[in-house]
Amino acid sequence: MFLAAKLMGVDRRKTKSPEQKPWLPVLLFCLVTGTFLSCLQNGFVNLDDPSYAWQNPHVQNGLTWESLKWAWSNTESSNWHPLTWMSHLLDGQLYGLNPKGHHATSVLFHSANTALLFLLLQRMTGARWRSFLVAALFGVHPLRVESVAWVSERKDVLSTFFWILTVWAYARYAAHLKSKISNFKWFYGLSLLFFVLGLLSKSMLVTLPFVLLLLDYWPLGRWGLTPARRLLLEKIPFLMLAAADSAVTFVVQKKSGSVTPADAMPVPLRLANAVVSYMRYLGKTAWPVDLAAMYPHPGHWPTLTVVGSASLLAIITALALWRWRTMPYLAVGWFWFLGTLVPVIGLVQIGRQALADRYSYIPSIGLFMAVIWTAAKLTERWRNQAAFAGTAGVAAIAICIPLTARQIGFWKDSKTLFGHALDVNQRDWIDTAYLATEFERDGQLDEAINLYQQSIQINPYHGEVRYKLAGIMLQRRRFEEALEQFQKGVALEPNDFALNQGLGAVLQDMGRLDEAIVQFNQVLRLKPNDADTYSNLGNCYGLKGRTEDAIRCLAQAVKLKPQSAQNHRELGVGLERGGRLDEAIQQFQAALQLDPSDVLTQRCLEEAKAAKPASTR
Repeated sequence: MFLAAKLMGVDRRKTKSPEQKPWLPVLLFCLVTGTFLSCLQNGFVNLDDPSYAWQNPHVQNGLTWESLKWAWSNTESSNWHPLTWMSHLLDGQLYGLNPKGHHATSVLFHSANTALLFLLLQRMTGARWRSFLVAALFGVHPLRVESVAWVSERKDVLSTFFWILTVWAYARYAAHLKSKISNFKWFYGLSLLFFVLGLLSKSMLVTLPFVLLLLDYWPLGRWGLTPARRLLLEKIPFLMLAAADSAVTFVVQKKSGSVTPADAMPVPLRLANAVVSYMRYLGKTAWPVDLAAMYPHPGHWPTLTVVGSASLLAIITALALWRWRTMPYLAVGWFWFLGTLVPVIGLVQIGRQALADRYSYIPSIGLFMAVIWTAAKLTERWRNQAAFAGTAGVAAIAICIPLTARQIGFWKDSKTLFGHALDVNQRDWIDTAYLATEFERDGQLDEAINLYQQSIQINPYHGEVRYKLAGIMLQRRRFEEALEQFQKGVALEPNDFALNQGLGAVLQDMGRLDEAIVQFNQVLRLKPNDADTYSNLGNCYGLKGRTEDAIRCLAQAVKLKPQSAQNHRELGVGLERGGRLDEAIQQFQAALQLDPSDVLTQRCLEEAKAAKPASTR
């Protein structure tokens, strides 16, 4: 009952020292770890996890000199975050492909973040129980599940670990500077170091310099005591690092095709979605149900929805500005929430989502600070505030824990994850396609075909889904239906390599060789050095009796992919048809060196030797 009476922070005296109750951060750590422990029962999911973990050869090999060089140089998954990659490499070294270990690392980071957040807020504000409740709600809220239960989102928990350490070092710097303690510069340098480590984990930390300015106002109380010029100059190194990281991230994401072009989604649509998304984040924080791995972008929001959201945002912002002197925590927490969401609110549209649970990881801290400190202020004259506030705090935590445990269960495997997402968003073509892929992987092709067709009905303008559906049709030897999907896909995305290559392949299988030759030449214009396309084109030429063209293409396939036994064998067949038996025999022998068990190649070699005149054998 003592804990319940104190939770809302009604003790107005500042704590003498954060170490006075050392069991509180331990309690938080254990509470969060226990809440998220069921993550260890989950496996990997087919949403980025293949590239971040179980299909990544570098992660499988663990910490090696080659993998470390790769971590610092690669831009896979449309990001440059070498420190995050290093954490995955370490997991690969320690746990191999056992998902329990990978999940355990994320859970431990999140638990540590929760405990450190409490210690940080308590140090800066002196309000022990308010800090405790902010940290507890941050730790066990259902919106945290995506960041913790999804192995690929290690970057969230890792970068926030360094975010909190950055603020801690900065707060120590500010306190030592105010007290004129000589080693204040050391803490400033330490905060810069932690900030760099955070940026190397996830670029979302670019907003941290602005949060430091907010904290200068409250709770650090530096505004008015420290010249404004100095406060700004202190942030310049942080801003320069943030600008450099932002530039690198934008270039990487644009190069990978993740950035939606302006003509595909005009600025007014982006602004409308940003305004609505802010309110949706508020709603999901207050009522965390129907959470999903994907919230598809609707394209257009109803005018009334946009106007209503903008009005509510304006009212809350005006209230925060109006009470910024008497209730500084309201303004700081609110602008923390607004500002830290800016990189992911959709002004620069990355991906296909309108918003995502994981994006609320850091912004929610500001929101909880604003709400809890404001609630404590508004109820400070209540006679039974302690009992009421404490009970309310315990109730909020008690409600969150089972909701979070339930949400963790949806990340058990890919089918469960995407099936739940479809329950939440029944018109979501993306999750429909993901679920179809899972049925296809399990060999349930009829179910996969049905779901791919549903996805196309919802959104007929995405070539990738048509490519996957066409692939199943090819397996079923339903060539006309496969051809239709490939043709429509190429019409939608004329520069897509896979769609163009698939169209050529189905034309070849249907015996429409002239059309297939034209199509494979188009594929080579998109990707001039693709060995498989040269192989397919060479086979088409061979079937048309254009032997020299066939040999030319098949020789190029061997040159580009010399480790392929099939390429050597196919070139050997072409050379044999052209009467170049010695060269054909050399290719068959090269193929057998690569694959000694290939019976077909062995037969081709024997036939080529038998075709030679007896005097030259």
